[in-house]
Amino acid sequence: MGHSDKSPTSENTLSQPLVTICVTAYRRPTMILQSLLSCTTQDYRPLEINISDDSPNDLVEKMVRSVAVPEGIKLSYRRNIPSLGEPGNVNSLFEHASGQYLLLLHDDDVLLPGAIRALVNAMADTPAAVAAFGGQDVITDSGELDPIESKAISQRFKQEPHLAGIITDPLLCSLEHRFPNDGYLVESAAARAIGYRSVAEVGRAGDCDFAIRLGLHYQERSFILVADTISQYRLTKGSSRTNVGICWRHYEVLAKMENLTLQQTAARDELMEFYTPYALVDNAVFGQRQKALSIFFAKGYRRQSSFVRRAYHLLLIFFPQIYRLRRFVNLEA
Repeated sequence: MGHSDKSPTSENTLSQPLVTICVTAYRRPTMILQSLLSCTTQDYRPLEINISDDSPNDLVEKMVRSVAVPEGIKLSYRRNIPSLGEPGNVNSLFEHASGQYLLLLHDDDVLLPGAIRALVNAMADTPAAVAAFGGQDVITDSGELDPIESKAISQRFKQEPHLAGIITDPLLCSLEHRFPNDGYLVESAAARAIGYRSVAEVGRAGDCDFAIRLGLHYQERSFILVADTISQYRLTKGSSRTNVGICWRHYEVLAKMENLTLQQTAARDELMEFYTPYALVDNAVFGQRQKALSIFFAKGYRRQSSFVRRAYHLLLIFFPQIYRLRRFVNLEA
């Protein structure tokens, strides 16, 4: 259902490619207002904003309809009944994007001023690029900037300004987790070709899986890291891993990857090492004892697990019902 349909009228927008901002929404009306305002205040035209809402009520819809839409922006809202789930919601947005490029944005995250223009300019300067992204600041649940966490994320995911430029190995980039979960600009046709896979296929690691398959499919092309900080990632209570069934499928997908370079293999192994404790817990809770034991004895698991954690996990493998004691063990580290 369209909320507003204002087409760009300025002549200087005719040569600019249409960009579609794809916003996933679910039960966060206040946060989506902040997210939406960060989109409508972008200085780039022509711009399309599509919102796909999986909420069980109309609170998000009411908030969206309260927003005034500037000239040159088309805003469309669609509520999914029944809900599509995260992968289906994202894929629906990809399918409905009219722009040459699209940018995925979660409803609790925020674009910074000039973000779209910076990404489009980077793509225009590098025709071989299939996607572009920049740095992300971290904000708290209440929207306050967390400079310490922002710096740590920038360093960990190699998004620092001095590293900006053309990335000639997109797969390595994604395996190193440099490609963000949202806030990236990508060719719409490429996004549709790759798409999000279901929870049954990759657990809840759909963002990471999408980035890896995008890099794998377009290895002959490139990604671009711009020096600008593009968005703010909100570290909400729901951002941490609070339930099982998230990682073990993705862990197995990574383990089956073949024909990688030495650098890609090292990056894949490091990413798998990050997932090992979570994949172990998932397998243990779902009764996959042999798979859980194989992870337990893996070198990568032993390197990052304390004695207390290993003891808890070993008990969990044989007695899955003790999962409720997880609050006494740090499983997020």
